[in-house]
Order: sequence, then structure tokens, then C-alpha cells
Amino acid sequence: MNERKSLLVDLAETIDRHLPRHRQEGEAASSQPRGWPHWLGRQLVPNVGTLILVAVMLLAIPTIAAPLRGPSAASISTIPYQGRLADAGGIPITAKVNVEFRIYDVPTGGVPLWEEFWTGANSVDVSDGLFSVMLGSINTDLTTVVQGHDELYL
Repeated sequence: MNERKSLLVDLAETIDRHLPRHRQEGEAASSQPRGWPHWLGRQLVPNVGTLILVAVMLLAIPTIAAPLRGPSAASISTIPYQGRLADAGGIPITAKVNVEFRIYDVPTGGVPLWEEFWTGANSVDVSDGLFSVMLGSINTDLTTVVQGHDELYL
């Protein structure tokens, strides 16, 4: 009878044919060999050294990864800011532009907690409507404004 075998059965039989048979000390020659399931089980069970190494790595990973975390609000000295400027008709501007940045703790109105003026020699270079500045590079007390606030408005 020509019977089709599954891939797993065929693989198991192939492994069973090619694995060496070992006898334990004192085991009789006529006893049944353990075969591939015993071999596979021995390969999958970790030894004590592997368990200790994994435990040490799990304890060390947070320590190693800590420097890779982003800065907390207490360590901010500048904030990168990018924007787009266009004229009243929506055409992008290309020029040096005087810009004033202010930070508030309310969405509209109020008194600015911090302000920075990018004017004169520090005016913002706008190219095809796009610009990029580092807020806090002129007025350096930005850190004190950001600390202790959950929401701020630019």
C-alpha cells in the first residue's frame, strides 16, 4: 500500500535514522534505544549556565538602555522648531525674516512666559517657505519655563 507521510513524520524518521544510538552505563544491549525524541529534548532544555546568563542579561538590559532614552523635560535647553511661511496669497517666502517666538501657558491671550526675538543678524533664513530654528539658543532661560508645566502654547 502506497501511503503518503506528512512532512513532520518524514523528518522525524530521517532524524531517527541518522542519530547515533548511545547506551547508558549499565543499560542492557537488548533494551529499547531512546531515539530522536530523547535527543531533541536534551537540545531544547537549557543548562544552568544558560539560565544564569539570561538572568544577568535581563537585569543588565534596563541599565544599558537607560542612556538611550530621550531627554526628560528637566534637561531641555533648546527645542528644535520647523515651520512654513507664505505671503497672503499662499506663495512660499524666500528671504531673511524677523520672527518673534513666545510661549504661553494659556491657548489664547495671557502674558508670555518666555519670548525670543530672531531679528537683525539672527533673523530666520526662510527658503521656499520652510525654516528651522533652535528655540532657546538666544534666550537661554527656556528650561525654567518648560519645567513644571504640562501644557504650553507657542
